[in-house]
Amino acid sequence: LGGDSIKAIQVSTRAKSAGYKLEIGQLFDHPTIESVEKYITIQDTQHDQSKVSGPVLLTPGQKWFLYHIKSVKHHFNLSNLLTIKGKFDEKVFHNVCREIMEHHDTLRMIFKNENGKYIQENKLEMDAYARVYDLSQGDDYKKEMKEITDNAQVDFELGSGPLIKFICFKLPGVTQLLIVANHLIFDLVSFRILLEDLESGYKQAKNGKEIKLPPKTDSYKKWGESLGHYYKSAEFKKISSYWLKKEEIGIDELPQKNSNSNNIYASSQSIFSIEDTTRLLTNTIRVFNTKIDVVLLAALSRAISVWCGARHICIDLDSHGRNNGFMGLDISRTIGWFNTQYPVIVDLTQNPGINDLISIVHNELNSIPNMGIDYGLLQYGIGDMNGNPALMRKDPLISFNYLGQFDTDLETELFGMGNDFIYNSIDPNLMLEQNLIFFCIIVKGFFSMSISSLKYNQQTLDNLISLYETAIKEIIYNDSSIQK
Repeated sequence: LGGDSIKAIQVSTRAKSAGYKLEIGQLFDHPTIESVEKYITIQDTQHDQSKVSGPVLLTPGQKWFLYHIKSVKHHFNLSNLLTIKGKFDEKVFHNVCREIMEHHDTLRMIFKNENGKYIQENKLEMDAYARVYDLSQGDDYKKEMKEITDNAQVDFELGSGPLIKFICFKLPGVTQLLIVANHLIFDLVSFRILLEDLESGYKQAKNGKEIKLPPKTDSYKKWGESLGHYYKSAEFKKISSYWLKKEEIGIDELPQKNSNSNNIYASSQSIFSIEDTTRLLTNTIRVFNTKIDVVLLAALSRAISVWCGARHICIDLDSHGRNNGFMGLDISRTIGWFNTQYPVIVDLTQNPGINDLISIVHNELNSIPNMGIDYGLLQYGIGDMNGNPALMRKDPLISFNYLGQFDTDLETELFGMGNDFIYNSIDPNLMLEQNLIFFCIIVKGFFSMSISSLKYNQQTLDNLISLYETAIKEIIYNDSSIQK
């Protein structure tokens, strides 16, 4: 698994589909088939399969975006372009999209703005937005395709839905599928769930069979209700003290020089070789007996320290937030926005070596309760119960998100990765709080890291990405000596 928690979710989910129960944590504690086999049990939990409708509590991430981020609310999307292999069947495509809208309740969500108050509602029925454009005869099909794609990104109606679109393009020699979903109802794990069901449903329908999708897990509505009960509990008050104590720890400020006064995004990127990527995912993870997130955060802390001399570094970690089993819920196959964001403070005052640095970050992440869910609840609350952002005085100016090995999910019997990158998924005027935003992902076997900023200029970002690359390679090429 390469210490990848999203991959672990997928393994656990597929085991469940086959009738077995395998907890995600057990995969990391026992990372081989031989050692984990004795922890696999028969899955005996049954989830409500009826359609969900009615009001749904706004979760902390949704409240953060709707009330605290200044941007166009309908232009905050996740999107992907896929190649459809084999002969495309338009009728089957429409049938599968309809079944998916029926099956996944969250895809029928709307957000009504009533005098400045947002209300989330799960509709009982909603037509699928499924379109097919035949551009195979056009000379300038790429321009026409871009216009359709750009319009699809910006014309969501939050108050009426649907907030997901399936658009097929018949192009010269190939058919491509564009999926665009508003982030309020969707995250990257949701993409993986959706693609599995698109593949399964399409195959069934094309073979003349009835479309039967895997059983649903607990609904997003139930997730919100459970968070509401938890928010009022003594346990939440107890765990809240963990974050309030973290607020008392001093952190070093980022330098103000080399700032970008034009408020224009600058970005920089670095891509590892397949050899270095393989070493990172296998040998390094095995030697340190930890997750890849720990290695990447440790290297980022080292790079920031070398760049500006900081010793107490605060990084805003963006996590998938799917704490399966939390409050007794199973959300492994539930589509929705579950991401959590919380500060991770790395203490480098003792100038630790590589081994000690890995241990510091490993212990810090392990000490965080409930994958950071409580931090979002403290800040923004749940539903009509408001948090108190003023309590959270930390200002994590650095954001980090590891998106996992996404490419392997896109290369299937039915789908392949599209050759074109989809731009314009997010309103370009979106103003996030962080000054430095780091993304890491593995695509087609290559580890890629990028940094973007409105605050710092291109020279600074190029320097930072170089320092980050050096720090990661320092870890992956010293792992053998550490083991010895």
